[in-house]
Amino acid sequence: MEIETERLLLMPLTVVQLALLIFDRSKLENELCCQYEGEQVEGEFLKILKKQVAVATYFKTIHPDEYPFYTIWVLLCKKGRRIIGTASFKDRPNKAGEVEIGYGLADAHQGFGYMTEAVVGMCDWAFTQEEIHVVTAETDKENLASQRVLTRSGFLKCEVENTETLWWQLKK
Repeated sequence: MEIETERLLLMPLTVVQLALLIFDRSKLENELCCQYEGEQVEGEFLKILKKQVAVATYFKTIHPDEYPFYTIWVLLCKKGRRIIGTASFKDRPNKAGEVEIGYGLADAHQGFGYMTEAVVGMCDWAFTQEEIHVVTAETDKENLASQRVLTRSGFLKCEVENTETLWWQLKK
């Protein structure tokens, strides 16, 4: 399964591919016939990936139909077959039909509209799922680039007050 946009393929990683992203990117590159130019796998991103391996392993076995909500999706640039970033849903949809999206892009690929294209593709796919009516996202107040991605993707800022973050939503 993958999502195709004008310039990108958005591909949910298998559990094995998630582990390769952490421990052996050259094998991941060989398996996907691409080059990894995404975010550095360190710090907070490394912690997120390690957690996702455990979560994805569990849900792949117990609820395989919900697997796309528990893995990391890579943003594969069609031209040059380069992984330039990642995106994910942070959990399966809640009872109100909401799902949260997160994303990251390597610095070298920012400013070209790739992340907006990816977010729109992920949201379009999410809205094909009958139970999803709203996609939400959280940004740091200082992260103007991420806020521009969400605005360009059609998200509206919510009136939820928080000292460090802003909440956004896109309705079906």
